[in-house]
Amino acid sequence: MSARVNESRLRARLPRIVGPLVIALAWEALTRTEVLDPRFFVPVTTILRTMGEMAASGVLASEVAVTLQRLGLGFAGAAIGGVVLGVATGVSRTINLLFRPIIDTIYPIPKVALLPLLIIMVGIGEPAFVLTAFMTAIFQIVISVAAGVRDVDPLLIEAGRTYGATGWRFYWRVLIPGMLPSLLHGLRIGMGMCLITVIAVEFVAANSGVGNIVHLSWQQMQVPEMYVGLVVAGLLGHLISLLFSLIERVALPWRQSRSAVMSAQTGG
Repeated sequence: MSARVNESRLRARLPRIVGPLVIALAWEALTRTEVLDPRFFVPVTTILRTMGEMAASGVLASEVAVTLQRLGLGFAGAAIGGVVLGVATGVSRTINLLFRPIIDTIYPIPKVALLPLLIIMVGIGEPAFVLTAFMTAIFQIVISVAAGVRDVDPLLIEAGRTYGATGWRFYWRVLIPGMLPSLLHGLRIGMGMCLITVIAVEFVAANSGVGNIVHLSWQQMQVPEMYVGLVVAGLLGHLISLLFSLIERVALPWRQSRSAVMSAQTGG
C-alpha cells in the first residue's frame, strides 16, 4: 500500500513539472522562430539571463526584500485581526449582526481603489501601502474563519463541554482544531490576495518593489526586465502556495493520508 501511495503522489506531482517545462520550451521555440514577435514575447533564455544579471547586481534581491516586507507586515496584521474578528463573529450573533454589513459592503471594493484615500489620511509611503494590503487580506480571513466556526460539528462542541472544556480551554482544544481547515484556507487565500495588492500598489504608487520593476520596465520599454518582474511575482505566489501546502501537511496529516489512500485505491 505504501508503494502505491508513493507512486500515486509521484504521478500527481509529475504534471506540475512537465506542464511548465513544456510551456517554456514551446515559448522558446515560438519566439526563436519568430512565430511570436520576440520584441514583445521575449525568449525564456533571455528572461533567465536578465534575471541572473539582476540577481548578480543585487537589484533583484533588494526589490524582492521590500515586497516581502510589505507583504509580511500587511498579512501579519490581517491574520491576527482576521482570526480574532472571525472567531467573534462566528461565535456571537450580536457581533455578527454588527460587523457583517460592514464586511459585506467593503469586501467587494478593490482595495487598490482605496489607496488614494489612505494616502490622504496617512500620507504616501509605507503606512499607506501596508494598510492597503492589510485591508485586502483581513476581510477574506474574517469570512473564512467565521464560516469555519459555524461549521464546527455540534457533537464535537457538546463533547468538549461535557469533558469540561470551558473558557479559553474551549477555544484552544475544541473550536480552533475544529475550524482549522477553514482557518488555513482563509489564511492561504488572504495571503495570496495580499501579495496581489502589494504588487499592484508598487506598480501604481511605490518607487520600489517587484511591482515597481514591472512599472519602470514598461515605461522604459525594457521588455526582458518587465518579464523578470512578472516571473518573480508569479514565483512568490507559488512559494506561498507551497508554504501553506506544507503547513496543511503538518497541521492536517489525516487529510493528506486520506487523499493519498483514496487516490491509490482508485488508481488515480
